[in-house]
Amino acid sequence: MPLEMSDLRIVLLGKSVSENSQVGNFILGRAAFDSESPSDDVGPYSDRVRGKHVTVVNTPLLLNPDLSLRHITQAVKECLSLSAPGPHVIILVLKPDECSREEKACIEILLSCFSDSVFQHTLVLTTQEPDRAEPTEVNDVLKEIIKKCSNRHNRLERNSTPAGLIASLQEIVQENDGCYLNCNKCGDFTTEATERASVAPVPPAKRGDGKTRMPLEMSDLRIVLLGKSVSENSQVGNFILGRAAFDSESPSDDVGPYSDRVRGKHVTVVNTPLLLNPDLSLRHITQAVKECLSLSAPGPHVIILVLKPDECSREEKACIEILLSCFSDSVFQHTLVLTTQEPDRAEPTEVNDVLKEIIKKCSNRHNRLERNSTPAGLIASLQEIVQENDGCYLNCNKCGDFTTEATERA
Repeated sequence: MPLEMSDLRIVLLGKSVSENSQVGNFILGRAAFDSESPSDDVGPYSDRVRGKHVTVVNTPLLLNPDLSLRHITQAVKECLSLSAPGPHVIILVLKPDECSREEKACIEILLSCFSDSVFQHTLVLTTQEPDRAEPTEVNDVLKEIIKKCSNRHNRLERNSTPAGLIASLQEIVQENDGCYLNCNKCGDFTTEATERASVAPVPPAKRGDGKTRMPLEMSDLRIVLLGKSVSENSQVGNFILGRAAFDSESPSDDVGPYSDRVRGKHVTVVNTPLLLNPDLSLRHITQAVKECLSLSAPGPHVIILVLKPDECSREEKACIEILLSCFSDSVFQHTLVLTTQEPDRAEPTEVNDVLKEIIKKCSNRHNRLERNSTPAGLIASLQEIVQENDGCYLNCNKCGDFTTEATERA
């Protein structure tokens, strides 16, 4: 869009409903949001500010690690609809000294629900206690978030002015060539208007980014299984290992690893049952990912998505992509889709259109587990993925704040 634009669309994300409302009112120059008895609902207000039509969308309580993926994706859908065709800037409203490691991980996962390029459009705004004369020092965890946002950080202090903050927001829009955010992560939930959004192209990651190198002739192969069915996950794990390591009749809901020698390699399979559940909270997911990464330390080579070929909905696709993003920004380079077949079906079931989109994101890596499939064939496909990644395992940087010391040394 033209750089001399007449509109500016802003999304507020913060831990405090009241503070979000105060920031919204500060930007608009009037008491649009109720900061005394604020609503928990997503709400937009617009006004003319310095010659521009400014829309502020308040998204209270989204920075809550106990919210489920389903709740988050629905709230993001509503937020995107209210800021259609897309927000220019996302403002993170935070206290300078109250950001924990867990909150940092949840913030990054939540932001990833919007877009892969979300940090290019994000500003951290720290608020000051009214009775504090001197500005509070930003803690080390928040400094890491600010760094990811290209060091975009404003302090809201006694002498701050709406004009100063608006100028900072305009700088972000200028840096993005006047483009608004193409919210592609939850695109399956967005309105047609939002889906038409365009954004300046993001340079592709350099080969090897997000990965840690190891020799191509490696002796280990570490695999993580993600699936909707605990039983099917267990069956796939047993199929790879060539023995009944996982109980597929009465499977456990716990994350579990098993290892064995397979075709001359030490193969470790980590089963993560029930993670593809949109009703799980971010807290539960990050803790499960932490355990998974600890069991596959220093990092998994391949993640296998175990799915039915004809049972993937739009909502499930969005949740799968958000869950995968908890592992790493480069997770799709290490992911294979494995579709399972009903035992009584002679002909393979056609993959539905939604699952085809996931397979495409995984560089078209797709295997079918059928009657004539062999462990050797699947292992060969996994080795191809490792070769394509130059023998690298996945550096799981998204939930690094939750991982064990062993994983942090990856």
